[in-house]
Amino acid sequence: GCVAAGADLEMLLRGLQDNASNWRNWPNVQVDYLGKVGPSWGPVQPRGPLSVGYGFDGKHMGPELGFGIEMSKHYGVEQKVLLIKVAWGGTSLAHDWRPPSSAAKFGGAVGW
Repeated sequence: GCVAAGADLEMLLRGLQDNASNWRNWPNVQVDYLGKVGPSWGPVQPRGPLSVGYGFDGKHMGPELGFGIEMSKHYGVEQKVLLIKVAWGGTSLAHDWRPPSSAAKFGGAVGW
């Protein structure tokens, strides 16, 4: 679903896009994105400046975007920040990451 529409969406995007509507990046905040997709762990994307694109397919935003922007604001653009994102692709919070005790209450299998 969409988080915002109309004027709300315009206000949300204002700080994330430059005057030409390109996604901004924050060069003082670098992102290392490591993950497991299929049977192998490794870099999902090469290290790079924080911007839109460290979501699951290069077009989406993950929580690292807002967190990284706030770290840049807090420490200032002169201070370098490294975010390490680790994700396990193809899993679900509702199934793979719930505690085993939830099976008794909600049924189904838990884990891999």
